[in-house]
Amino acid sequence: MKSVPFENIFLDIHQPSGISENEKINLLYVLDGDAFSTMIAEAVKLQMRNSPKTGVEPTLIVGISYHSQDSFARDRRFLDFTPKKEKPAFENDKRKDFPEGGQIDVFLSQLNRVHEYISKNYSIRESKIGFFGHSLGGLCVLEGYLSQQLPFVTDYLAVSPSLWWDQGTFFERLERTNITDKKRVAIAVGEDEGDMVEFAYKAFLALKEKQLVSDISYYEASEENHMSVVFQTISRNLRWFCK
Repeated sequence: MKSVPFENIFLDIHQPSGISENEKINLLYVLDGDAFSTMIAEAVKLQMRNSPKTGVEPTLIVGISYHSQDSFARDRRFLDFTPKKEKPAFENDKRKDFPEGGQIDVFLSQLNRVHEYISKNYSIRESKIGFFGHSLGGLCVLEGYLSQQLPFVTDYLAVSPSLWWDQGTFFERLERTNITDKKRVAIAVGEDEGDMVEFAYKAFLALKEKQLVSDISYYEASEENHMSVVFQTISRNLRWFCK
């Protein structure tokens, strides 16, 4: 793994071994890279040894990381992964004391500069570029798709997306959206995630029924919770991405 300081973040770059210098390979950007990029890169490393059977191809994993003391940089991810709130919180909202966030547009703009850097330094298959996020990161992935601010991304992978944010204003934006450059979207959620299951399925149905995607996948992982669902769905998501 090579870690590159980039503006106010770090790029944790996991390049598969045994790839010729000019061979173009898939690229997957991973939000919360401190927590997930090494784990996903190891899953790629082991399964690409027999791609015809596993369905997982050589993929460059780029973790978008903060290198904080904790695996999850709580304040930064609330700031970077969320749209600005439009509504006041209800008094009985169990999430009303969460950080305000609201700088997703700044963050997505930064990711465009990240991609310029990666494209100049690595041999990338432009037809297979993924964007993966979990929880608030999953929200960021789906908001990024609606806003069309990452034109280079071909595949959006959202696990347990925090669509409760700002009382579900994501769905209001979805209703107003007319996507002309349709891409692939995968949504996964754990069965034991309470209202997040309803939100995830609602997003899946709306994207599908409004025909805002070229292809969409939905998976509800039996007996999995908000954290365990990431581990349970890694290989499934990698197969879908490489398909």
